Amino acid sequence: EAAGIGLFDWDVIGEEYTCNRLYFELLGLEPREGLLSEQEWLSAVYPDDRVRAREEVVAALKGNGPYHSEFRVLWPNGVVKWISCRAKVFFDLEGRATRMFGAMTDITERKQAEEALRQSEATSRALLNAPSETLILIERDGTIVDLNETAARRFGRSIDELIGDSVYDHMTDDLARSRKRWIERVFRTGIPARFEDERSGMILDNQLYPVLGQGLHEDLVAVFANDISERRRTERELVEARDRAARYLNVANVVFLALGDDERVTLVNKKGCEVLGYREEEIIGKDWTENFVPPQDKDAVKQVFRRLMCGDVEPVEYFENAVITGDGTERTLAWRNTFI
Repeated sequence: EAAGIGLFDWDVIGEEYTCNRLYFELLGLEPREGLLSEQEWLSAVYPDDRVRAREEVVAALKGNGPYHSEFRVLWPNGVVKWISCRAKVFFDLEGRATRMFGAMTDITERKQAEEALRQSEATSRALLNAPSETLILIERDGTIVDLNETAARRFGRSIDELIGDSVYDHMTDDLARSRKRWIERVFRTGIPARFEDERSGMILDNQLYPVLGQGLHEDLVAVFANDISERRRTERELVEARDRAARYLNVANVVFLALGDDERVTLVNKKGCEVLGYREEEIIGKDWTENFVPPQDKDAVKQVFRRLMCGDVEPVEYFENAVITGDGTERTLAWRNTFI
C-alpha cells in the first residue's frame, strides 16, 4: 500500500473480490473487511467506460491475452479519477477462468498531463494554421519539421507528405541557392531576416526568425512567406499612372500645383517650376503661402484654402493672386481651384 497500489484477488467462480484497503480508496469507497462484488466494482466505473471495461475483463477471462485496462472511476462525491489495472488470470484444467489476481494504480496525473500535451499540440497546430501566409519550420539542412496548410497548398502536397522532405527539393536551383544563403545567415547570426523573391510566378515577402531548440529538435528557423504579388502589381500600376499623369502635366502649358491639408506643396509640374523660377525639389514640401505668396495676399490665399478644405469650392473655383518668384519678382496667376 505504501507504493500506492490497490490489490485484488477475484474468485471468478464465487463472484467475490478480496481487496486491500487502498483498492477501496482508489474506487472512492469506504474501506471494509475484504469483500467486494463484481457489481460494486462495475458501479464505481465511470458510466461511459463501463461497457468497455467489462468487455476487457470478459476477453481476459476467455484467455484472449493478458489483462491491462485504463478506465475512469466516479467517486460518490463527483470526483473522477483515472485507474490503470493489470491482472493475471488463472485457469483450471478445462480452460475455465477460476481466479484473477491484479493491481490498480491511480494514473490521473499522467492522464491530465497527456491531455494538456494534446491540447498544447492542438493549440500549436491551430496557431500554425492561423496565418494566411506560408509558415514552415525547417532544420539547418532544410528538412521540413512542420508547416501550415497554406504552405502545403502552395507546394501542392499534403502536410504529412512534406514533413521530412528538404524544402529545397521543391524549388528551382537558383531559388534554392538564394534561400540557403538567407537561412544559413539566420542560423549563423541568430538575427531575423527579411527579403523578397519570386517562386512559381508569385512575389513573396519572406521573413525568417530563429527558433531555439526544444525537445527532439535542434535550433530551427521559422519561415513566413506572404504572397505580395497583387500588392506589387498595384504599386507598379500606381507608379505608371503617376508617371503618365506627370507627363501629361508637364506637356500642358499651365501651372499645376497640389497642396496637402497642411498647405505644403505635394506636387508641381514643369511649367510651375519655370514660372516660379525654382527647381522641383526647392518647392515640394514647402508651405505655399509662407514661401511663395507676397504679404498682401497671404490672408486672402489662406481664406481660399480653408474654403476649399471645407468643400466650399464654387465661390473660390476661380481666384487670382500674386506669387513671389525665385528672383524676387511678383507675378499674378489666375487659378482654377478644386478639392481632391
